Amino acid sequence: MDEFKHIHFENPKKFLEFFEPENSIWFNDTSRWIFRGQAQSNWGLNTTLARDIINDKYTDNTLSQFYWSEMAILNGFIFRCREIGLELPISQKGHPDSSFLDFDERLHTLALGQHYGLPTRMLDWTRNRWNALFFALDTLNNLEYSRTSNLSVWCLNTQYTELGLPLSIEGVNYTLNEFHPSFHKNINAVSQVAMFTYLETKYDKNNDKLAACSKFKTTNINHFDLDYILKNGEINLNHKKEAYTIGYKLTVSRKHYNFLKSWLSNRLIKHYNLFPDYKGVVSSTTHYWKESLRQDGLSAYKNNKRKKFTTTQTKK
Repeated sequence: MDEFKHIHFENPKKFLEFFEPENSIWFNDTSRWIFRGQAQSNWGLNTTLARDIINDKYTDNTLSQFYWSEMAILNGFIFRCREIGLELPISQKGHPDSSFLDFDERLHTLALGQHYGLPTRMLDWTRNRWNALFFALDTLNNLEYSRTSNLSVWCLNTQYTELGLPLSIEGVNYTLNEFHPSFHKNINAVSQVAMFTYLETKYDKNNDKLAACSKFKTTNINHFDLDYILKNGEINLNHKKEAYTIGYKLTVSRKHYNFLKSWLSNRLIKHYNLFPDYKGVVSSTTHYWKESLRQDGLSAYKNNKRKKFTTTQTKK
């Protein structure tokens, strides 16, 4: 069984055709697949929490730092929500911190925070392939510069995450699980057909063991990069399913941005459809306004360049 297979497309139409349900690659059942779009093809499948730790030069890039940060962030989130009376998906027993919550309650709280920008261990996906492409293009549009020339859409076969996919790397065992967030009071999650994956260790459900796990103090945080762990670790299945693959990494050049964006727009995959509130409408409005300014500026630049060239040629 393979990890993510990489397929690159030079032709954007072929790229879009690949996603059609008729493609035999989906085994006649696209409902078993989930998708994630990323603006840079060289980005791994890293969680927001792991990325923040990696980007902070003052933190220790180990799993010990990861778990300590997760607990601190979750405690702060719970405390402030309670302080102003916001509802949380946990029992109202007045626990002093998140270590008193069971693991399921912690996951529900993390999922809620993730939809509002809280850095967590969750990796967000969507069941709608076009939503995934939209997020890749939208992030690409907001980057100040591009490190690579390709964007990517990752496709994951959920037959492996439904019951948990056992993985191991460098002596540490994990389970790759899927998590379905509560859609209660979260219209964004509904519109985006959102779900999560997360990596779990045997220590997660026992905080005493977690604190005593000395191996985490030396284990690099790249264990929470799903792409990395699938490439370098082992998949511990009792039987090998030769007919299937865990997923695909599909890439296409960013030079097709305008074509792909227009294609999605014609199918009503827009900001205000995926974020159906005032924030989504504002994001959509400012996006098109800035895009219009950019296009006008580009046209003016090209016209000035032509004028200068024509003037130079006339003088000659």
